[in-house]
Amino acid sequence: MGSPLSLRRHILLLLIVLAPSHMAQSADSSVVLWDLPGRGLEWILASPDGSSVAFALRADAGITVYRDKTNLGSYEHAFNPFFSANARSFAFLAIDTNGATFVVNGRPLPQLRVAADQLANPQMLAAILLPAVAFNPDGTIFAYRSVADPGSPIGPAPPGMFEAAPSAIYLNGKAETSHPEVGNPVYNPSTNELLYRVRDNGLNQAYLNRGGVQGKKYAALTDPVVSADGLHVGYSAETEAGKWFPVVDGVESGSGYDFPSSLVFSPNGKRVAFIAGTPGVGQFVVVDGRRDPQSFKYIGSVQFSQDNARYGYVGNSNVAFGVPEPNETVIIVDGKEVARQPSAVALGPFLGPATRTAYILMSGARATMVLDGRSDGPYGSIGFPVYSPAGDHVAYGVVDGLSGQLKMIVDGVSSSPYSMLTPPRFTPANTAEYYAATVDDRVRIVRITHTF
Repeated sequence: MGSPLSLRRHILLLLIVLAPSHMAQSADSSVVLWDLPGRGLEWILASPDGSSVAFALRADAGITVYRDKTNLGSYEHAFNPFFSANARSFAFLAIDTNGATFVVNGRPLPQLRVAADQLANPQMLAAILLPAVAFNPDGTIFAYRSVADPGSPIGPAPPGMFEAAPSAIYLNGKAETSHPEVGNPVYNPSTNELLYRVRDNGLNQAYLNRGGVQGKKYAALTDPVVSADGLHVGYSAETEAGKWFPVVDGVESGSGYDFPSSLVFSPNGKRVAFIAGTPGVGQFVVVDGRRDPQSFKYIGSVQFSQDNARYGYVGNSNVAFGVPEPNETVIIVDGKEVARQPSAVALGPFLGPATRTAYILMSGARATMVLDGRSDGPYGSIGFPVYSPAGDHVAYGVVDGLSGQLKMIVDGVSSSPYSMLTPPRFTPANTAEYYAATVDDRVRIVRITHTF
């Protein structure tokens, strides 16, 4: 089932970019921040406000993690870097043959209770734990989901599926009450309230734990979603009859659906969308209580525009299950088809203010950006586009499929090549900023500013 993806949960390591040689070079200004010895760079991540940068260097001692000029320790593996919203705190997952732990502001928390065989596949363990963490709004509490019994395997805990062992939410390493199933922690950005789903033994024992208060009980729940302004909470709930209903602020709506879906709020919190499904019909999208006419075999995440006015998603045009691929990909904006692509996979659409629309087409090892109807590419891969608040500028990263070099594209103008980049951000001073790294016999990290 398609479901929205938190940008934090899948783009931290999608730090990509390079452009073809015919593009004009920009006159970006750069400041060298660090010039360090090292055998390579594992990842680099900027804080949400751009004031801080964290990175992981490969060295003889393993992976050494830095936040700015502070050495946060060396480990065999370091995954899932994560800043709090206010950049006060920073965490990552450290894994070695002896165990796994979250490291918060350089301090390792108690070891996670995971099965020994999971330590042998650190990448898989990191993928399971990626959505299982959250900082509270002021960055003072780090919450994560883990099993409560030592040596038990931790899984992704989909709605209605019990873990192999009881699990719990941990706050700065200390466990809350354990249950047969708990979901991933979510904080309300305006109230500091912790929310997560719980399911106890027995029928209809699933409920939302909201700040320690139990909600209405159901057969199963999806993880809660909180609007950006903190005023609304939504999730999907399964009734005893086996039907799923969207629930917003405790109120069920719709006639019931056969598949669950996470809810998506518009940036201002006043609109809500979700993906639903019915056997023999396929998947479809419901926005503000109204169902779009199209049905698809599969639908990607629903996204709202920055100005809340539009919504869009990508659907596979063939609703017949079992039909051999390839099938057509359809781009939908406001319930209407805007593009149809055979034999291609699409990401997006990414909707800026007014009518700005972008999507990424991927076919084999080639990716093309389509921005306002104009194509740029193909490349080896492309990062998600970022619009300026007014929508008059757009930036995204690309990777050259031949050289593997990375560049930032800002309003169609290419940067110099780098080994690694962070996603761009637009500043109140009307500039685009990002961090970049070059790796040869040393690792150099610079801050790039593109002035319009």
